[in-house]
Amino acid sequence: MTPSDFGYTNISLEEFQKIEEYAKISTEKKSEIQSIYPMSPIQKGFLLNALENNAQRTLTILTVNGEIDIVLFQKAFDLLVQRHDILRTIFYYQDKENAWQVVLRERKLKIFFEDISALSIGKKEQYLEEFKKKEWGKSFDCREGHMRISIIKTSSRYYKMFWSVHRTIFDGWCVGLVFRDFIRLYISLKENVPIELEPVAPYRQYIQWMEIQDREEWLNYWQQYLEGYQNQAILPGAREPKKPGEFKSGIYKLTLDNTLTEGLKRVAEAQKVTINTIFQTIWGVLLLHYNKTNDIVFGSTVNGRPPQVKGIENMVGVFVNTIPVRICSTGSITFSQLLTEVQRKSVLSKPYEYTPSTEILTLSPLKRKLLDSNMIFQNLPMASQIKEMNAQVQREKRGTKTGFGMKIVDFNVQTNFTLNVFIRESDLDKTEVGFYFNAAIYTLDIIKKAGKYLVGIVKQVVQNPNIPLEKIKK
Repeated sequence: MTPSDFGYTNISLEEFQKIEEYAKISTEKKSEIQSIYPMSPIQKGFLLNALENNAQRTLTILTVNGEIDIVLFQKAFDLLVQRHDILRTIFYYQDKENAWQVVLRERKLKIFFEDISALSIGKKEQYLEEFKKKEWGKSFDCREGHMRISIIKTSSRYYKMFWSVHRTIFDGWCVGLVFRDFIRLYISLKENVPIELEPVAPYRQYIQWMEIQDREEWLNYWQQYLEGYQNQAILPGAREPKKPGEFKSGIYKLTLDNTLTEGLKRVAEAQKVTINTIFQTIWGVLLLHYNKTNDIVFGSTVNGRPPQVKGIENMVGVFVNTIPVRICSTGSITFSQLLTEVQRKSVLSKPYEYTPSTEILTLSPLKRKLLDSNMIFQNLPMASQIKEMNAQVQREKRGTKTGFGMKIVDFNVQTNFTLNVFIRESDLDKTEVGFYFNAAIYTLDIIKKAGKYLVGIVKQVVQNPNIPLEKIKK
C-alpha cells in the first residue's frame, strides 16, 4: 500500500510507514486506515495548545429524565462513530509541517455507565461533584478517542450525562449536529425501524477547499486591519501566572432580564445591526474605558463554514475560528454611531474570517497576547434540538419516542484565551452571560466587577442608544 491508496499523495513513503505504525499502536484492534489527509491550521493550533496545557476541550453536563436503554445507547453511539469520519480519526503530529489526521475504518468508543441510585442523597452529590472534577481534569488519549460520554444513573428515572469533547475533532456548532444524529439513531433502534439519515460529506472536502484558497490575500487583509496596533486590551488587575501556561478554571455567570433583553432587540432592530454586534460593541466600550485608550482589539468566534463547500451545513469537523475585532473611538462618537462602524467592519471582514487565527496572530507584534479576551455569541443547534425534543415531551405527557427528556445544566470550556465571554439567549427570553476565565490571571472579584460594568452599559444604551461614549458611566 502507498499514500495514494489513502487519498493523499503529498506524503513520503517513509512518513507513510511511520503513520501506519502509529495507527497500529494507537488502537487496540489495530484498525485499518481508511484515509489520510492534513490537519487544518485551526486543528494544529488546538492540538498544540492541548499538548502545552491540556486546553481546547469542552464538557457539557445534562440531566436526563426518563428511561434510558444503555445497550441501545451504546449501539447508537457505535453507529454514530461509523457515520462520521472525524469520530474515527486519530492525529499524527510531528511538527507543523507534518501533522496528519488518520481516519480508521472502524473505531470502538465505549460509553461509561455507573448506577449510584442506591446511594444516599449526600453521597450522590459527592460522587457527581468528584466525577465532574475527575472528568474535567482528565486529558484525552488518541487510544481512547477524542470524545467521551459517561452516564450516571441517580434514581429509577433520572440520570446525569457528561459529554467531553476535544476541539480537534469538532466545534460547538457540530455538537448539535452530532447530538441530532445520535438521537435519530437511538429512536430508530428503539422503534426497530430502518435508519434513515441523509448522507454526510466527509471533513476532508473542507480541507481540500482550504488548500486551494488564496491565503496571501487573506493575510494581507488582516495585516492592514491590525496595522499600528501594539497594546494588549486587558481587564485591570490581571496578574502574571506563577508558572508559564498555568491554567485554573474560573466561571462566573449573570443574567440579563426580559426587559433588558427586549431592549437590546429593539436597539438592534432600530440600528439595523445584529445582537452579536451590539454585544461586541458593548464589550469594546468596556475595554476602551478600562484601558483608557481609543483603540482596542479582542477576539470574536465565528462559525467558519464556507458556503462554497458542498454539504457544509451538515459536515462535522473543526470550522469555528477566532478573528480580531478592532474597535476605535474618535472624538465625541455616540454608541449608535460606533454600532454602525462595528457592523460595517464586520461585513468587510466576512470573506476573510476563514483565515486561521494562528496565522493572524503572527501578523501582530503582540503575537499570542493580541487576544486576551474572546466573545462567543452562542446560537448552537444542540440547545434547539433539546428544546424541540422536550416540547414534544410536554405535548405527549408520556415522553417522546426516545423515552426521556433532557436539559443542559452545565457547560465548561478551556481554551488558550484568558477570558471567554459567552452570550446566549435563554428559553425564558433572558440573556445569559458566562465568563469562563483563567483564575491564575484574573480573580473572581475582577470578573464580577467587569460583569457589573457590562450590565451597567447595557442599561444605559437601552435607555439611550445615542449616548456619547464619554457619558457612559462605570
